[in-house]
Amino acid sequence: MSRRTLATAVAIATLSGGAFCHANLITDNTFSLTDWSLSQATYGGSGSGTDASVDGSPGYEGNARVIELNVAGDGSGINGISIFSPEGWDGTAPLEQLTMSIRARQLYSGQHLGFAIEQDGKYWIAGLFSNTPDWDLYTMNLTAADFTRPFGVDPSSQPAMPDFSEGAAPIRFGFHATAISLPGWGEQYNVGRYSAFSVSFVPAPSAAALLGLAAFGARRRR
Repeated sequence: MSRRTLATAVAIATLSGGAFCHANLITDNTFSLTDWSLSQATYGGSGSGTDASVDGSPGYEGNARVIELNVAGDGSGINGISIFSPEGWDGTAPLEQLTMSIRARQLYSGQHLGFAIEQDGKYWIAGLFSNTPDWDLYTMNLTAADFTRPFGVDPSSQPAMPDFSEGAAPIRFGFHATAISLPGWGEQYNVGRYSAFSVSFVPAPSAAALLGLAAFGARRRR
């Protein structure tokens, strides 16, 4: 390896392991109620609601977060959104390579589920899977464009997608549990269990970091 190639490799390795590009891993399998917030977005008839608790029986790993959904009948829907508050993305570098995963199973009837984020007091969701009686693993690689507004959110009240760019408001991660009642259906009630929550993301190099890398290479060439 030439001295120039070696210098570039060292600089890239330093950049990748520093504040701009290191991988971040957030996990939780305790599901303390003080660490998780719960919000809801609904449409259709009034009366839909959601509750959260921690299951006394084991989850897939550690504890399970139990989400109950009550859905008003005749074409109503609800997103119950759980957000993990202790850790997240701080906005100091662009966000990319976001991967989110969770284990889920139905406890009483079925729920749909996916992932969610909170930014500046607003919520977005991604994915719509159907949980089963087994502890299935659900994983998605996500960009900002993969997220949409939850049910019933006025499009004029928030952007169509979150902001993953440098300097944007911090983001907290979580998941959503979703249920609907189609026209002609009565009130729906279901319970799902969620465990082994995980988020992995790699902030992209910022412009300042890239300029620093270029300057490093120029000094080596001289």
